[in-house]
Amino acid sequence: MSDYKVRTLELFDRLDVDRSGYINASDLTGAAAGRSVLITGIIEAADANKDGKVSREEMLNHVERAMVGRSPDTLPEYLRKFTAGAFTLMDADRTGTVSKAEFEQYLKARNTPAADEFAWLDRDRDGSITLDDLHIAAFTFFNSPIDCPRNWLLAAASA
Repeated sequence: MSDYKVRTLELFDRLDVDRSGYINASDLTGAAAGRSVLITGIIEAADANKDGKVSREEMLNHVERAMVGRSPDTLPEYLRKFTAGAFTLMDADRTGTVSKAEFEQYLKARNTPAADEFAWLDRDRDGSITLDDLHIAAFTFFNSPIDCPRNWLLAAASA
């Protein structure tokens, strides 16, 4: 199975809070704003049979239709909003960029290891991450056939 499919299913499992085998409205209970944006967006975009829930297969089909083989500027709007929300939480000093210390603090607060993700996310190697960097990272999460940073996105989805 391709790495992007493994990552997508890992995200699916994080979002399926009630362990029903579906992402549905019951997974919104107690969800933070960013997680709510993500779950609602996935249900609206991926629920092919319009039964109010998204199966693992529907999620993979949505990712393949909406993102695989496309460019980062086609990232669905709900993922842009989700990523922007995560970025706002990371940018503790409100400078419009995220330093390595801010990034590591964000992950630490969510009991998530930072690994070497910052260096990968900082595409221009200027010592900070921009919102555009995170949008591209989100696109890569759902699109890349090779391993890429996932902890930041999974941490945001778990909040």
